[in-house]
Amino acid sequence: MKLANKELIPFLHGAVRTVDKKDGFLALYRFTEKQVEFYKELVHPKKTLFFEKAHASSNIRIAFNTNASFFSFDYYATRAASREYYYYDVFVDGSLVHHQGEENVRIGAGTIRVELPEGEHQVTVYCPPLFSTAVANFTLSDGATISPVTKKRRMLILGDSITQGYDARFSSQSYANLLADKLDAISVNQGIGGETFNPGMLDFDLGFTPDIVTVAYGSNDFTKCTKEEMIYNANEFYRRLREAYPNAKFFSVLPIWRIDCVKTYAMRFEEAIEISREAALKAGSVPIEGLKIVPNMREFFADAKVLHPNELGFNFYANGMYNVIKEYLDEN
Repeated sequence: MKLANKELIPFLHGAVRTVDKKDGFLALYRFTEKQVEFYKELVHPKKTLFFEKAHASSNIRIAFNTNASFFSFDYYATRAASREYYYYDVFVDGSLVHHQGEENVRIGAGTIRVELPEGEHQVTVYCPPLFSTAVANFTLSDGATISPVTKKRRMLILGDSITQGYDARFSSQSYANLLADKLDAISVNQGIGGETFNPGMLDFDLGFTPDIVTVAYGSNDFTKCTKEEMIYNANEFYRRLREAYPNAKFFSVLPIWRIDCVKTYAMRFEEAIEISREAALKAGSVPIEGLKIVPNMREFFADAKVLHPNELGFNFYANGMYNVIKEYLDEN
């Protein structure tokens, strides 16, 4: 039983729009056309990379319940960040059963096929955070049933490269995916590697209203912005967000440790943290102490620059956020 592209859409989480391609594939996007156009026109030394990163499939999932004996689909993945690897993770009933991707490529293509045990199961396919994703020929065993996975909450996740998912080779283990799972939330991840507090990137025509908004900037502002620029941008960013989502619960992760935090750029690292904290508090957002949630040790970071957590670091990040957020959930 093969699903047409339009029949697959109810099973997508985290995609704000889809586009049918001439080759029969369905491209999945986490940014609106307006936002992609903003990054295309952005005057920035690395504006092309920003534009590419806006096409990455961070936090996009295919999630469904089925009694099928197998499912499969074709994909192609195109580099959308300054990395040349991509991986898809497949979970069945909360357990990782399949991990597929490639290293040292700019474009990848393949077929994912997973055999399923007898009975009904919940399946989640996590798309790569640093490559774009397009899918086709989604197929289940003949006569199988399929239904959408429902979630308790809706969450908008905003931030920089760490939020986008650098450098998780297991896509499911980025902090944004881990946190969404802990909160039982459908999440739209609009993290962009290299981004700062940037009010111009916001678009509220996302097709949903979030219950929770998380914000995690400040690390790039520390190296790229003056104090005056950061103060203005952070406050304007939060003003627009709060005006758009007056009833959402806001949580702000203050910058986590980075190995060069002892340096002074246009400001000291401690100043970037305090500017982030003050802007968050002014908007009624709960600050989360980044320096306390991820251990300040190389071993918890993946890249040579010691900027991006590895999977272990991301688990600390997600757990630290969840431990704060859970105290503000309605059931508490």
